[in-house]
Amino acid sequence: MNRSTLGLLAAGAATLVMSGAAVAATTGEARSVRVSYADLDLDKATDAARLYARLRSAADAVCEIGDRRDLHRAVLYGACFDKALGDAVAAVGSPQLSARYLGVAAGSRRSPAA
Repeated sequence: MNRSTLGLLAAGAATLVMSGAAVAATTGEARSVRVSYADLDLDKATDAARLYARLRSAADAVCEIGDRRDLHRAVLYGACFDKALGDAVAAVGSPQLSARYLGVAAGSRRSPAA
């Protein structure tokens, strides 16, 4: 993403909203987290990695549904996390970010090393 595009995003929508559908299904409340990336140049792999980490953290926060030792809750969390992260990456529309996301597709997106 070049600086002029980033400038337009900063002026219009420099944040991304992620919703936790699985959370809403279990608690009755929808959650969202704003993830700013106005400070990043997404043409740079390092900045795309920073945004990816922010999005993963936001997805974890949005989708947190309590004790994941409960199998039903763990499944709901996983589905919510995967959807929130995938939707967020797609909404940004950055080739570098998408490459980062797809690069970890073979492994678990929820692992700390991703």
